[in-house]
Amino acid sequence: MRVLAFASQKSGAGKTTLAGHMAVLAQKSGLSSVAVIDSDPEASLADWCAQRADQPLKFAHATQADLLQKIESLRAEGTELVVIDTPAALGQSIEAALVVADLIAIPARPCTHDLDAASAIVELV
Repeated sequence: MRVLAFASQKSGAGKTTLAGHMAVLAQKSGLSSVAVIDSDPEASLADWCAQRADQPLKFAHATQADLLQKIESLRAEGTELVVIDTPAALGQSIEAALVVADLIAIPARPCTHDLDAASAIVELV
């Protein structure tokens, strides 16, 4: 199983949108079992998943405390790819996702605020 995390301390960088779209693309590309984990308290990815009833993805909400357990449960179910959406603040929930991820994507728009925010995640990684 592979784990992809989208992380940035900047709100509006595109983490949620990219996480959802990458999961759908992976599913359409032939992966039989793709899951998304929303670790953002705003739960925008959860709302988006709920609107996709006709094309469901496995979904879980996770906190820093239970992220590893959720990952292990998905692994036991035979999930091939897990995509994690993280909150827009440096903190333990982002750090937990960085620890379990095989690949970390750091979205940033081409502006100073996003690039500055991305550098903090790069340092954590």
